[in-house]
Amino acid sequence: MKQFLSESPFIRLLIAFIIGIILRYYCDINYAYAFALFISALSINLLIFFTKQHVQLFRRRFIHGLLLFLLICITSMFISSLRDIQKSKSHFSHFTSADCQFKILVNEDPIRTEKGLKLKGNILGVIRDSITIETIGKIAVYVNDTNTTCSYGDVIICKGTLSAITSAQNPYEFDNSVFSTHKNIYHQLFIAEGNYKIIQHQQCNFILAEVHDVRKYLSSCFETSIENMQAESVAKALIIGDDDDIDKSLMQAYSSCGVIHVLSVSGLHVGIFYIIINFLFSLIKKENKKVIVTKAILIILLVWFYAALSGFSPSVLRSAVMLTFIAFGNALARKINIFNSLAASAVFLLMYNSDYLFDVGFQLSYISVFGIIYLQPKVYNCWAVKNYLGDKIWQMTSVSLAAQFVTFPLSIYYFYQFPTLFLLANLIIIPLITIALFAGFSFLVLCFSHSTSLLYYSVKPLEYILIIINKFILWMNDIPYNSIKNIFLSPLETICIYLLFFLFFLWIELKQVRLLQLLLASSICFMIFLSIEKITNYQKSDLIIYSLNKMQRIEIIHQGYSQVITSEHLEQNDKNFTFHIKPFRVHQKVMQEKETLLQTGIYEVEYGKLRLLILNEKYTYMEFVTNLITYDLIIIGNDAITDYDYFKKRYHYKQLVFDNTNSRQFIQEAKQNLLSFHNIKTDKAFLMEL
Repeated sequence: MKQFLSESPFIRLLIAFIIGIILRYYCDINYAYAFALFISALSINLLIFFTKQHVQLFRRRFIHGLLLFLLICITSMFISSLRDIQKSKSHFSHFTSADCQFKILVNEDPIRTEKGLKLKGNILGVIRDSITIETIGKIAVYVNDTNTTCSYGDVIICKGTLSAITSAQNPYEFDNSVFSTHKNIYHQLFIAEGNYKIIQHQQCNFILAEVHDVRKYLSSCFETSIENMQAESVAKALIIGDDDDIDKSLMQAYSSCGVIHVLSVSGLHVGIFYIIINFLFSLIKKENKKVIVTKAILIILLVWFYAALSGFSPSVLRSAVMLTFIAFGNALARKINIFNSLAASAVFLLMYNSDYLFDVGFQLSYISVFGIIYLQPKVYNCWAVKNYLGDKIWQMTSVSLAAQFVTFPLSIYYFYQFPTLFLLANLIIIPLITIALFAGFSFLVLCFSHSTSLLYYSVKPLEYILIIINKFILWMNDIPYNSIKNIFLSPLETICIYLLFFLFFLWIELKQVRLLQLLLASSICFMIFLSIEKITNYQKSDLIIYSLNKMQRIEIIHQGYSQVITSEHLEQNDKNFTFHIKPFRVHQKVMQEKETLLQTGIYEVEYGKLRLLILNEKYTYMEFVTNLITYDLIIIGNDAITDYDYFKKRYHYKQLVFDNTNSRQFIQEAKQNLLSFHNIKTDKAFLMEL
């Protein structure tokens, strides 16, 4: 173990780097404080190094190593703090006013929506009183105009409604504010029709602009050459990383079968691209040092061109950096430590952008590659298959098993499901995808011939393969129990599982009985803790009023059974249900439900000792009340209160909640007339334990 760590110094460096980033993020350490810590730690290490104390500390390697480890942690905190541009004095949020305009550079391809355009950009300046103040910062922009057009690299002048990106409004739902924060986006701008104009074109990085134009051209080649719509959308996702046009049901089918990773350009795709160009350059037989180094440089440039073409996703960057190390190592005839290269690529990427650490693709990419490198040989050696075909099948199976084993906790944590047919899917899909990639890369080369007929016929092999793959995936998706759905893991539970994995891997390497005993004891303690937590959650009852746009939904959940009171029925695949409701129901282990459609007027519910009243129509509460009644909870919707004095005299309540169907004007009036209430629009979903 000591020898392994000494041969892989970047692993220790990576651990320190990750700890520093996590501390900086969760402790909210700003730039000035991080810089002060960095200078202090560096000064202490330099002082010790250049004094006699260095000799004494060097004899105690643990103390010396600990000081260096702390220095790296603090250095990581300092580098990470540099990315927090919101606290910069030049950030645009410090210069905004009610009537200001914004000068924005569009830095990504705009996405067409039903209402108009969605885009991301850099704020170049804020215009106030005809004076442009130069600023920095990124922003998400929504243009409410179906006729508008905008392109990557355009500079626009616009006026709109600026607001902070709101955090998650319902328990356990995806938090867009956290996601955007890791991309340095803290605000969103809503622009009405006619409130913007384009003033310049192509004002971005020249090289990236050229790559972007090539990507658009290749995308148009796929669209004009492939007739099958599903095959066309998958081809663009598979080859150039453009997955905007993939049908949602097809995407869900790939996810349920455990092969969603093939729809985004990742290490597999970049690796096959590297194999192809490496093979082509190997045809150059002249072998001297200059030729070898030149070939390595050209291969690396082509790999990075493809990485740029596919959108520079974290998994692509990981693969590109690792292949760069491998190509240079081969050119210089150096032995490559694959674990050290993997850790080194992670360190370099985190130095470039520390927020990659919180990216799902980054996490899954590195963990799966580690599993394949470390576990696959051990799994493969468990069974010696003498038959050639059987050996190849077992080899692929061992790769899938290793990757799935190390990634399943993260997959469950993020996606709430586990694909039961992942082995079968990967055994069939991966060989077909490999053939499709070879065909796709060949098609990319032919795209530059600008021959329509040649492109039409040359893309047919790729189209037919993708049609077969899509049909196979859709067939597998119809198989009952193709995945175990609605599984919930908390962040703490996910971390505990990976700590158990660490102990397991450590025991494999060291073969110590004490480690095995610790692993078994820890596993038992974890299972006991998990069981107690699940039983406790299962036995308690909860009432939740969801935060949904112009919709009422109340659920009373007890022991996996949910009593739903809603103004509108939602299907399981509805966007509102999937993103806002499902996460909490998964956490609460809801298995059955009874739904009641809420009519306008008044609705009274009694659940055990709970008395609940729902008012969602004006005046009805005056007609209903004949004598004074005390309720545990009253829910107000659709601006139902017209006479606040009468309401306060006739109703007694312990909790008062205003849902999302009330107008802003009504909420303002209620704040002036009522003592206190929970406003779901601003205070998020209402959750009460019964």
